[in-house]
Amino acid sequence: MTSRKWTVVTLALMVGCGGKYLTWKAKAPAPTVTGKVAINVTDARTKEKDHRVVGLKPGYMNIPMAIRLEKDNDVADAVKELFTQAALASGIGVALPTDTASTAKIAGTVQDFWCQGVPFVPFSFTASIKTTFTISDPGTGAVRSNADKMIFASETSTDCQAAFSKALNTALTGAMQHFGQADVKGALTGAAPAAAPAAN
Repeated sequence: MTSRKWTVVTLALMVGCGGKYLTWKAKAPAPTVTGKVAINVTDARTKEKDHRVVGLKPGYMNIPMAIRLEKDNDVADAVKELFTQAALASGIGVALPTDTASTAKIAGTVQDFWCQGVPFVPFSFTASIKTTFTISDPGTGAVRSNADKMIFASETSTDCQAAFSKALNTALTGAMQHFGQADVKGALTGAAPAAAPAAN
């Protein structure tokens, strides 16, 4: 797949970068890509039953009020977009929803996505993001990574939206570092063998 065609796909996927509230600085795709990964992200947070809630902010008389996104899947969708952009920027192709074949599957799990701070205290709002991912064979389901890969980001700013933006940028860099490692990239493009089963 040429970089020109993948650039069009990236722009289509990255409009808004997670919606109006969750934003980060876009990364350009690599000139060429190898492989084609299918990406799925599950929101497994347990801190709030309502997955639209991502933190607390000062409300009337500084009483804390929930930061609530528009949809239940906004966080999972944002992380999926972030993984997509990280893969393309790392030279790894990404399968479209209509594609029936891929070189690997990425299963991401959001474990933490939260921000809060102290009113009137400069730069006290801290956003934390924790997500893991595994890589598996698209045909057999065999795991190609020996353990979950973790991406963690914690950033502070003047408010939660700005803190989330910084944390998402850090998470994007972390994902790119993972995808750029030789063993991980090999697992994603199908060039690395499946991980051996654990000894009994």
